[in-house]
Amino acid sequence: MCRIGFRGLGTGLEPNSGGSSPSSKLPSARVALTKLLDRPEIAIWYYAASWLLAVEPGRARAVIAEVKQVAPMRLAGDAGMTLRMLEDGTFKPT
Repeated sequence: MCRIGFRGLGTGLEPNSGGSSPSSKLPSARVALTKLLDRPEIAIWYYAASWLLAVEPGRARAVIAEVKQVAPMRLAGDAGMTLRMLEDGTFKPT
């Protein structure tokens, strides 16, 4: 699974902007990713949903399942593997 770093991109989603520790901002930064699910790029849906699995598992799984159905083969395969690893417990979102 891709781990995208937002620090320094000027997106407003930087988990280290302000606050006392990076982990204190992480959940709110992840929730801010829900805005990306409205973008037209399907790859952005997949990666944003992957990050949202820990904070909004129902919506994130639904988005990943949709990506599996409509995305080009490579991205659909990634989405399918993510769903499989979630189901068999190989991957546990944190």
